[in-house]
Amino acid sequence: MLCAFGAAPRRDGTAWRLTGRRPVDRDGAGRTGRSVLAAFLLVAAAARDGGAIRVRDVGVNPTRTGLLDVLERMGAEVRRERLRLEAGEPVADLIVEGGGYGAFRSGRT
Repeated sequence: MLCAFGAAPRRDGTAWRLTGRRPVDRDGAGRTGRSVLAAFLLVAAAARDGGAIRVRDVGVNPTRTGLLDVLERMGAEVRRERLRLEAGEPVADLIVEGGGYGAFRSGRT
C-alpha cells in the first residue's frame, strides 16, 4: 500500500525502513476497486448476445477475479489487455463480449 501512495519502503534484514520526508501521492491507489464498480456492467455485456464493453485500468488480482471466470463459463469472451503492475497489483483493461445466457440454459458449464 505504501508503494501505491508513492512511498519507497526498503527492506533491511527483518525490518522495513522509510526514510526522508517525501510526499506521498494517493492517485496511484484505488485501481483494484474498479473491478467491483465494473461488475454490473461486465455482467450486463456478458448476458446479452452481441453485447460488448471495455473497462480500463481494472485490478485483476487472481484472488478478486472469480466473476471473470463465471462470465467465461456463461459463454462470454473475456480478454485482458495491457496487463501490467500498478502499486504491486496486476491491472489490465478488460474486454467482455457477450454470449448471452445460452451456456447456462444448455447445461454447458
